[in-house]
Amino acid sequence: MAKLSKVAIYLLLFVFFVNTVSAPDTVEGPQTPISPGDSLPTIPGSGGEGPGTPIDANTNWETVDLSGMTSDQIYIYFDSIPDWRFDELNQQKLAKALKKKYNIQELDINVGDENNNAEFEQDSFYFSNLDYLNVQQTIINNGVNVKYKQGNLTAEHADSVIKDGSITTNVEDLNAGSQTFFLGKADSLMSDSITLRDLKNATVKVKQQDIQISFDGDYEINITDKSFAHTSFNATEGSSLVITKTIPAYYNLSNGSLSFSGIEGPYGAFTETVQTATNASVYLNPSLGFICAFLMPLSTYAFYSFEDTRRDFAISIPQNSSQFKVCTRKDWVEKHDNNCNQCAIIDFVSKKIEMHGFVSYLRHHIKGSSVVSSSLQLFHISLPNASASFTLDAGFIFIPQLRISYTQQHPEISRTFASRYHTLYERQVNNSMHRFLKTNFQLPLSEMSDNLVYTYTTNYSDFDTTIRDNVVSQKAGSKVTVLPPNHPLIKKYLP
Repeated sequence: MAKLSKVAIYLLLFVFFVNTVSAPDTVEGPQTPISPGDSLPTIPGSGGEGPGTPIDANTNWETVDLSGMTSDQIYIYFDSIPDWRFDELNQQKLAKALKKKYNIQELDINVGDENNNAEFEQDSFYFSNLDYLNVQQTIINNGVNVKYKQGNLTAEHADSVIKDGSITTNVEDLNAGSQTFFLGKADSLMSDSITLRDLKNATVKVKQQDIQISFDGDYEINITDKSFAHTSFNATEGSSLVITKTIPAYYNLSNGSLSFSGIEGPYGAFTETVQTATNASVYLNPSLGFICAFLMPLSTYAFYSFEDTRRDFAISIPQNSSQFKVCTRKDWVEKHDNNCNQCAIIDFVSKKIEMHGFVSYLRHHIKGSSVVSSSLQLFHISLPNASASFTLDAGFIFIPQLRISYTQQHPEISRTFASRYHTLYERQVNNSMHRFLKTNFQLPLSEMSDNLVYTYTTNYSDFDTTIRDNVVSQKAGSKVTVLPPNHPLIKKYLP
């Protein structure tokens, strides 16, 4: 591999690739670098100038053919080109030579630095520094260690890269092919009013209708979509994300999580997150947040309140379920159809949550005004052919009424963890549905939590179950009451 250092080195390519005259099979000439004071080398077969013509100001570079020379021979000839040869005209000739040699249809170049180093091989060329390079509409500005090889363009660094209608800034470890480009690191990528920030180890494909990114590592990027909604995506190894260039934007994600934070939600500041180990898609309003999410199994929609963590909840799709649609209503003008088999409507305006199909609802355990669980816990699960309707209080925390419905009998249609102490089941026995209560007698008193649901009903029974202070009561002919440990009435009846 021959190394060139000077402006002249780049002219090497001008001459190198202009093929008007055939080069001889054997090139005679000096085989060691030229030292100051040595006579200029000569160019064999320089079209009309005759063999042995010296390189000087009168050399006709358009007719020189060096394609038969070795890299060492090319180095000798071009190392002798004086600096006065390095001008705009020769930059154009360099581009012309590169295009011809490497069969590139579109190429423009500005070397800029006279102390540059260059290498030219049979199928590649390299520059240690470039002010500007445009190869097949992939543009590098202020590139370091730039190499082109068989349609692939790499750079250790570039101040900016323009490709496929996008501009990427402060790029490290670029590897650009004809369809995609890899970014080891980049401050930002912008395309059609979409901005991605803090990219790392990402492979990008920019299309007319969307931006597609795949990730190799665990980190977070920040996004501003075409409707100026601000989101963040937490990637893991193998994650992918597609953002459409529409208003509103659709986000299709795989093996990662997408988050939106708002400051003017129905209960003040909040964050919404869709996390998936499979696939999910989301579209959103730049002010209100997520409008609807389409979740495949092993995906979760979560709402986190900055004002009161007791309000936090999540809707999770079990592994054996199917695609599930979750929509939110945060403004009275929004409307959603809840007549579906696999869907949930979270209505912050009317203080209701409707869930239909195989799905889980998660909440914190609460005691007084505090959260006593470190993470969201399973509160309710509906199985196929079942529905759950939650009526919430004004704070969207407690559930004055929960109603369970089913359209087809099943061995078990739902399970509700009313508190850490009580669990209510709906099960089939002898071809009819029945309500069961399970109590956790081994739970220490210090771990007791408040019941979130107050009244529990079903569409197959006229009898309601009420829960107050973990006291469960139901009147069905005769009244049945279940008391929690250390309740005062226990001592009254069982001294």
